[in-house]
Amino acid sequence: MLAQVSELADQRVQDAFRCTNNCQRVDESGDSANSLFPQPSLSLDEVQAVLSAQSEGGTSPLRVTCADVPQLACITDSASLPLSQLVSMQEQDGTLSRVFYYVQRRKRPTKRERAREPGGVKNLLKHWAKLSIKDGLLFRSKRDNKMNVTLHQFVVPSALKQQVLTGLHDSAGHQGQARTLSLARQRFFWIGMERDVINHVRKCFRCIVGKTPEPHGRAPLESIQTSEPMELVCIDFWTAEQTDKKCVDVLVVTDHFSKMAHAFPCKNQSAKQVARRLWSDFFCVYGFPKRIHSDQGANFESSLMKELLALSGVQKSHTTPYHPMGNGITERFNRTLGNMIRALPPQSKARWPQMLQMLTFCYNCTEHETTGFAPFYLMFGRVPRLPVDIVFQHVLEGTPVVDHHEFIAALRRDLAEASRIALQNSRTAQARQTENYNRKAKGAALVVGDQVLLANRGERGKRKVADKWVSTVFEVISVRPGVNVYSIKDPDTQKVKTVHRNLLLPVSFLSSNVESPCASNCPSLANDEPEIPVETQDSETRTINWLLNTENGSYQSEEASLVDEETVSDPFAESDVDSVALSPCGSASVRVESESALSQLPISVSDHNSPENQSEPALADVVTCDAVADAHLLPVRTRTGRLIN
Repeated sequence: MLAQVSELADQRVQDAFRCTNNCQRVDESGDSANSLFPQPSLSLDEVQAVLSAQSEGGTSPLRVTCADVPQLACITDSASLPLSQLVSMQEQDGTLSRVFYYVQRRKRPTKRERAREPGGVKNLLKHWAKLSIKDGLLFRSKRDNKMNVTLHQFVVPSALKQQVLTGLHDSAGHQGQARTLSLARQRFFWIGMERDVINHVRKCFRCIVGKTPEPHGRAPLESIQTSEPMELVCIDFWTAEQTDKKCVDVLVVTDHFSKMAHAFPCKNQSAKQVARRLWSDFFCVYGFPKRIHSDQGANFESSLMKELLALSGVQKSHTTPYHPMGNGITERFNRTLGNMIRALPPQSKARWPQMLQMLTFCYNCTEHETTGFAPFYLMFGRVPRLPVDIVFQHVLEGTPVVDHHEFIAALRRDLAEASRIALQNSRTAQARQTENYNRKAKGAALVVGDQVLLANRGERGKRKVADKWVSTVFEVISVRPGVNVYSIKDPDTQKVKTVHRNLLLPVSFLSSNVESPCASNCPSLANDEPEIPVETQDSETRTINWLLNTENGSYQSEEASLVDEETVSDPFAESDVDSVALSPCGSASVRVESESALSQLPISVSDHNSPENQSEPALADVVTCDAVADAHLLPVRTRTGRLIN
C-alpha cells in the first residue's frame, strides 16, 4: 500500500512536468504545436501548486489529479496533516489548551484553579500522570500488556474527532464496534472516545443498510484445539453476484489459530482452480500447513486435491454432509466478508472482487474477539501500518530501529507471549460459551439399534413442498459420542451413512402404521388412547446425564472446549464437526436391559456398545407395557435435578 502511494506521488510529479513543458511549447509554437502536443489539463497555478507541495515533501492544498492516475479507494480523501496544523488545532481547542498549559508548566493545578475550570478540563486532568508533551503536542501514555509496549496516544482535539472516526471505521472496512475501538485505543485518546466510537458505528448508514442482524444461538458446540499458526487451515467457497448479474466464486482460506483469513477470486469452483490457488497464493507464501479442513464438496475431495496434499505432506479432514457448522470458522468469516462488501460505497461495491485484498487486510489488522490479538500480529509478530497512520504520521510513533539479532530475539519473545495469551483467551471463551449453549440443550444421545429418520437435505429446488425427512427408517449402527456423529444403515440397501446428530430424528416411539406389540397384553393401552412413550418420563434426566458424561461438556468449565461461532470440531475423523447441536424436536426412547434397571432411574446413559449389551437379544431392549406402567410411578427430575411430583 505504501509502495502504491509512493508510485502515485511520483506519477503526479511527472504529469506536472509534462504539463509544464506542454504549456511552454504551446506559447512558443502557437497553433502549430496543437497537432504535436495536446492541450494540458492543468492550469499554470495548479502546476505550481503541485510542484511546491512536492518540493516541501507534503501534499498540495489544492487536490489535483490527472484523469489517468488511479486512485486508492482507501485513501482517496487522506492527506497528511502537517505538524504545525496539529499543534494549532490543539491550541485552538478550549479544553486541550488549558490542560496543555498545566502540563507544560509541570505543576498540577491548585484547588482554586481547578474549581474555575470547566468539566471537560477536570475530566482530562484525571489522567495527569499519563499526560506528556512531545514536539509541541499533547499525548497520553498507555501500557499495552499484551504487546509489552507503551503506547503514546495522540489527544485528539474536537475539530479532528470526526476525521479520526471516519479513518478508523469508514476507511477500515466498516467493521464492528469492538474492532474499531481497538484501533482507536492503539492510536488516539479523548474523553468519551468509547461512547463516540460506538455511536459512530451504530449510526453508520452503510453498516445499517448492508449488515444483517446477528443470528440466534444454536445448540451445544464441540471444537478443535489448536496451539500454533498453520496447524489447521480451513477452506470453503463463497459466491456472490456482481452488478452484471454474473456470479464470482471466492476461495476463502482461514488459519484456525491466528484467524488469519484470505479470499481469492476464482474462475469457477473446479478442483483445478482450488489446487492452483492453494499452491501459488497460499502454500508458496506461508508454507505447508499440517492439516486442511473442508466440507465434502467434489472439488475438495477430488483425486487432484488428494495428490497435491500427498505431495505436500498435508493431511486432510472434512465435515459431515449438510453440516456447515463443522467448518464454522470459514462460515463465520464468509458472513463478515459479506457485511464488509455490502457496507462499501456503490462505486466500490460494483467492483468488489478487486477490493477483496484490501478488505481482508483490514480484517486481519483488527483485534479478534476470541484471541484478543489481531490475526496479522499472531502470524507475523508486528502491527501493520494503516491509511490512518499515514494521515497522522507526525504524531504516531514508529518501531525503533534495531539490529537483526535484537529483532529476532524480540520477535520470538513477543510471539511466544502473544500465543500464550491468545490460547488462554480462547480457552476462556470456550468455557463460557459452552456453558451458555448447553443450558439450552434438548434431546438425548442415540444408542446403537435406535430407529431414526434422516433430514431431507438433498432435495433440489425451493423445497417448499418437499418432505422434511427421508421416508426411509435408518438404524444406528455406531456412535462417536465425542463429536456426536453417528453411522446409520439403510435396512433395504444396507448402505451406511455417517451424519451429524442434528440431521437425525429418533422414531422409536412412532407406531402409526404398526400395531403396538403390547396391545393384547395391556388392556389399558388396547383402546384408542395413544401409547405414552417412556422417553416422556425421563427425557430431561437423559439430557442432563448425557451432558454430564460428555468429555468436554458444559459442566466441566475448566476443560471446556468451545470456541466462538466460527470454530470446528475434533477429532479429525472421516466426519469432523465444529458444533454439535441437538434438534429441538429430537427425542429418543429409553432402553433398559432388565426389569431391575427401572427401579434405579434416573440413571446415566449406559454404554450400549459394550460386549454385554451387544450380546443381548433385540427384544430384551424393548420396554414392555408393564414396564411403561411402572415408569409412571418413578420420580421425574428436571435438568437441574429438581424433583417433579
